[in-house]
Amino acid sequence: MFASNRRFVVTLVAVLSLLAFAAPALTQTRPATPAPAAATTGRISGRALEKGKDPVTFADVRVLGIKAGSMTDETGAFIITGVPVGTYQVKLQAIGYDPIIQTVQVNAGQTAVVNFTVGQSKEVTQVETIEVRAEKRIDTKSSSTRQSISAEKLKEIPVDNLSQAIATKAGVVAQGGELHFRGGRGGEVKFQFDGVEATDPAFGGSANIANLAVAGTDVLSGGFDAEYGNALSGVVSVSTKEGSDRLGGEVRWDTDRYGDPTKTFDNYDRFTFGFGGPTPVKNLTYFATYEGSFSNTYLKSGMALPHRTLLDFIQLGNRQSNQINTNFKLAYRLNPRNKLTFETINNRTIQTPYVHEWSRQGFVAVTYDTTRSPADGSINLTPRYGSWAQTPVDSTYQAVNLADHVPTLDDRYQQFTAVWTNQLSDKSVWTTRAASLDFNTRNTVGGKDPWEYSIQNPFYWSGNIGFGTENNPYFATHGDVPEYLKRQTRVYTVKTDYSTRRWKQHTWKTGIEARYNRTQNLSLQSPNTESNGLPGGTRSEFVNFNPEGAAYVQDRWEFEGLVLNAGVRFDFFSPGAQIAALDLKSGKRYKQQFSPRLGIAYPVS
Repeated sequence: MFASNRRFVVTLVAVLSLLAFAAPALTQTRPATPAPAAATTGRISGRALEKGKDPVTFADVRVLGIKAGSMTDETGAFIITGVPVGTYQVKLQAIGYDPIIQTVQVNAGQTAVVNFTVGQSKEVTQVETIEVRAEKRIDTKSSSTRQSISAEKLKEIPVDNLSQAIATKAGVVAQGGELHFRGGRGGEVKFQFDGVEATDPAFGGSANIANLAVAGTDVLSGGFDAEYGNALSGVVSVSTKEGSDRLGGEVRWDTDRYGDPTKTFDNYDRFTFGFGGPTPVKNLTYFATYEGSFSNTYLKSGMALPHRTLLDFIQLGNRQSNQINTNFKLAYRLNPRNKLTFETINNRTIQTPYVHEWSRQGFVAVTYDTTRSPADGSINLTPRYGSWAQTPVDSTYQAVNLADHVPTLDDRYQQFTAVWTNQLSDKSVWTTRAASLDFNTRNTVGGKDPWEYSIQNPFYWSGNIGFGTENNPYFATHGDVPEYLKRQTRVYTVKTDYSTRRWKQHTWKTGIEARYNRTQNLSLQSPNTESNGLPGGTRSEFVNFNPEGAAYVQDRWEFEGLVLNAGVRFDFFSPGAQIAALDLKSGKRYKQQFSPRLGIAYPVS
């Protein structure tokens, strides 16, 4: 151990001696330090004085063409360093003075002097007065949560329909084609068109309306007054446009081509026009709108749809998703205090979804069994479907596009509304409405009746299982999707309201409403099979009709900033005569309830 340490010490001493011996040699061979290079920049200095006397302080001094500059101090002096050699223009800019530009030559290692003399400061120019106005956004006299969408705002925001515009409001979410207010379900939102509820009472669907037909929209999401019933989450109240004494209108075309900022790349086109004005009948005006939206969805079904092109860039014909909204309104003023309006609203939606199992194009083998009828001896040919292929293997293979065998949803809505408004006095209004609503939905393959569907379940996959060329049980080879739906709801409504401010600090309103509903539904699975002698392997069918009604009274009392909204609502409901009394739990054919409403509004600021 001692010997090892001694060898390490001897080695370290030898290394240090070698470095000391080599140090003079290294010092002698190191090259000499080069001389400093000649300076390539200079400086600019000077002063800025007003009329050669008073200093111009804190003025901006810039060398044009390069990033160099400075600012004058309390004495008006400035200095700019690091300016490359050359000829430059120096600009002085001081608040209240006109700018001055002078030329200066900068030499290497030297200071170029440039002085500025400015004239008397300019007088302050009086600019045009800008008036700023504020608008009160909160209604301090209402205890309900109300948000509004004007016709002008509806044109500005980038939406395709009114429902999308409503979804931009606080507390509202659009999901699955439904509106959800404050976490509520879609069926809990009630739509009103000119005071008439336009909601399917059986299935919760709501009607659409063309954007150009909307004069204004109120979105209520809480604290409803007594006049609003059957709404758990929200109310959307829409007022529609009327014609004026002058002819006017608007035409609009939205497309996803030609650089439109609303590009969707799904063959989207929307045609909109609305116009209105006077008629040959005195005091009678009209307003009409049409809105057609046509597009394919991001999941293209592959369905064969006939179409044609106009002027090489306008495509005509239905697509995978189609929405058509029309509106027509007549307004007749009998005298300064009485007005009659008649309106019709029509919607139609035609939509074919993407169904993965029915999404392929190809060829299927088809053979025919020949049978002879014992009655008249006629020959019947029964097709039998075999294997599937992407190309025709032989002459027995027939072309098939399975997307053409997917059900198409045809959803229609029609509303007729007549309104009489009587201005009884400067403080009292009486309004009576009568309306008819029709919701009509069909979901069928090519408009077929149930017994016209081809192929019975489960033979849609027979060409792919066992002996097929692909042995792929995830795609059908032939036949129609086994779904059939036919549904209709009709609603007849009569409603009258009276509102007055006859009593000081009070707004009193009362009304009564009567409704009659008729709902019919036929839903089939495997429609071309039979169950108890009727079409449909799984069958759901019913026809219901029932009356219902409501009455309300409410008052808004304003007193020294405090607003009290109080009212009561009475609702009446009957399930209809088609329901046996034994099937009713309470044994009563009628049901009624009183709903008190109380709201307080007080502005805290």
